[in-house]
Amino acid sequence: MDTTHAVLVACEVPVIYATSEGQTRRITMHLPDALRKHGLVSRANDMCSPAADHLDWSVVRASIVGASIHAGRHQGVAKAFVKAHAVRL
Repeated sequence: MDTTHAVLVACEVPVIYATSEGQTRRITMHLPDALRKHGLVSRANDMCSPAADHLDWSVVRASIVGASIHAGRHQGVAKAFVKAHAVRL
């Protein structure tokens, strides 16, 4: 994928999630509204979406990561995302 012209997503507190059946998405969709009430720029991003790959980490003050657990394990995409961005998170 050519990311030369990708638009960076500016967000002070990104809420990044992975979901298998949709429950984690439903939960994390409420968090940005709560953060905005405290004057923070926030949005929810699915880890599998292009927006999650193009976060402008230079403006991130904190981050929230959510992922569902099945059979005692998180999804592979969640493990990979956290490992790839551990220093930034």
